[in-house]
Amino acid sequence: LETNALSQQRSVAVILSENLSQVTDRGRLMALAAESWFDGRRTSTGEHIAQLLATDQVFLRVAVYDSQLALQFQTSPPASEGGPPAALQDAVERLSGRPDTAVETVRVASSHPENWAVPLLYPVSGQGEQPVGYLLAELDLGYLLQLYRDVELGPTGAIHLLAGDGLVLAEARAEGLVGNTPTRR
Repeated sequence: LETNALSQQRSVAVILSENLSQVTDRGRLMALAAESWFDGRRTSTGEHIAQLLATDQVFLRVAVYDSQLALQFQTSPPASEGGPPAALQDAVERLSGRPDTAVETVRVASSHPENWAVPLLYPVSGQGEQPVGYLLAELDLGYLLQLYRDVELGPTGAIHLLAGDGLVLAEARAEGLVGNTPTRR
């Protein structure tokens, strides 16, 4: 019985990992589309990104920043006032020196437990080695969790969404999402 349970847990973990990989690939597609923003095709780029967002419910909003982190475009206003410039800068530093296919979480400690989003930061490549900008895509945890609503977690089971360094970004239990303030695991 215990072997069967471990096997099922591994299967769910593999499925979750593949689904998250597909989600991050969709964000990379938007980052590729954002390249044309910096090539001067702003109207068509904004329309293209908005169209991608409308057809893909996994992201709540998208914002494009230049290399100095000045906001260039957004599909909708952020949920919180003022934005997280320090958190964005921290994420940019963690991306530094990594391949342009990398993605980094923006570590924003939310004071609103109803904030069901995880901001993901993608570099927007240019002609040189350094990114010309960044695309911020807010992952909708509600959408992601509904994909697993039929998975039987049991009374003590949980699904953890972790950053690459082990930081817990979100936790889902049988009763639903249990906060999303980043914590160490």
